[in-house]
Amino acid sequence: MKRMYQGIDTSSNNNNGTGIVDFSAVKQSGRSFAMIRVGYGVRQTWGFEGYVSKSFVPQLVQAQAAGLDTGVYWYSRALNTEQARIEARTCLDAIKPYRLTFPIAFDQEYDPQILALSRWERTNLCLAFLQEIQKEGYYPMMYASKDWFETKVYDRELSEYDHWVAQYASKLTYSGEVGIWQYSGSGNIPGVTGVMDLDVSYRDYPTLIREGGYNHLEPPVDDCDYKALYEAEREKNRNLLSQLELLIKTYGGD
Repeated sequence: MKRMYQGIDTSSNNNNGTGIVDFSAVKQSGRSFAMIRVGYGVRQTWGFEGYVSKSFVPQLVQAQAAGLDTGVYWYSRALNTEQARIEARTCLDAIKPYRLTFPIAFDQEYDPQILALSRWERTNLCLAFLQEIQKEGYYPMMYASKDWFETKVYDRELSEYDHWVAQYASKLTYSGEVGIWQYSGSGNIPGVTGVMDLDVSYRDYPTLIREGGYNHLEPPVDDCDYKALYEAEREKNRNLLSQLELLIKTYGGD
């Protein structure tokens, strides 16, 4: 039987908009990974820019310090391919200092202006972002609802990229290959305040990404003490946490 890995995804919306998550409790619940939102696009009267959420770094560092594997996602508001590339570059700049053992996902949802685009236009936005991420050596992934994959984009054009499918149901009925299934948007985890998005991964992404040389992680080396490397990374993150406590208290949301 294929092994599955339980996890969560987070943003500044968690815990009544504070973005505060007890990742140690998440780890203790038996979950092994967290997908954390980096930010989103912002449409201005003068143009378009990418915005990195204030919750991103605290959540990422705390999740890693708790021993969770981590990936990220970007919530898109892009309406053309240049805007999608702006989002990708902002995302890449934000994640550059960190070791990520899960994919970098593009999240396209039911924004009215995105819905007003054609199916091909929406598909091309996805490709523009994903190709930019891939070009820089990271492992890209496409996030969307089952309905979105089936009716809002041309899914065959995105088949090169692993899919993270949202379907809140007892059984996943998407017919294509799935890397991660987001099966609940209202899950409860003991010790964690508020509801959580819950996910299951069908792939061993840490091994896949490291062995493939993605995300700028070192490929496996014979006789390498990965446990020591892991503990050193955790200690570095613990030190960062002490510096970030003030930020967490100061910024109660995005």
